[in-house]
Amino acid sequence: MSERDAEPDRLFRFVHRAGPLAMIAFGIFIFGFAIRVASDRAGLVLRGTRTPARIVEMRAHQSRRQVTSSDSSHNREYDEHTSYTPVFAFEARGRSETVVSTEVYGFKAYEVGETVEIYFDPGKPTTAELASVVTSSRSWGPLAALTGFSLLIVTVGLFLRRMFGRMLAPPGGPISYR
Repeated sequence: MSERDAEPDRLFRFVHRAGPLAMIAFGIFIFGFAIRVASDRAGLVLRGTRTPARIVEMRAHQSRRQVTSSDSSHNREYDEHTSYTPVFAFEARGRSETVVSTEVYGFKAYEVGETVEIYFDPGKPTTAELASVVTSSRSWGPLAALTGFSLLIVTVGLFLRRMFGRMLAPPGGPISYR
C-alpha cells in the first residue's frame, strides 16, 4: 500500500478517534458552565442575606422585528415589543445600593414603589437578585436541562468512542483506546 493510499485511512482513524473525544470535551465544558451558574445562584441563597428592597424603576427595552407576510409586496411590517427589567434599591451596611435585575419580563411585573424580597452578597452588595428569580423553578429549569444535555453529549461521546474503538481494532486484537 502506497503512502497516498494510506492517507484516507489515517484521516478516517483520526476523525473516528477525535470526534468522540471532542464531544466528551464539549459536554464536560457545558456541564462545568451549568455547575458554575448553579453554584452562583445557590451561593447567593446559602451565603447571601435576604432583605426587603423597593422597586425604583421598571426599565423599558424596545425591540422591533420584521413580520413575515404572505403578501409579496415590498412593504415591510414590524412588530414592536417592550420588555421590562426591574431596578431595585435596598440598604446594605448602612449604604443605599441600587441594582438592575438580570430578569427581563414581557410585561410590567412590578410597580415602582413596590416592596420585594431580594438576596444579596454581604461582601459585595452589588451582587443581588430578586428572591423570586433565585428560588423559582423557572430559573433552575434551564440549568437542569443544560446539565442533562451535557451529560447526554458525554454519554454519546463515550458510546461512540467505544464503538469506533471496536471498528478500528485489528481483527482478533485487543481494543486500544489511545
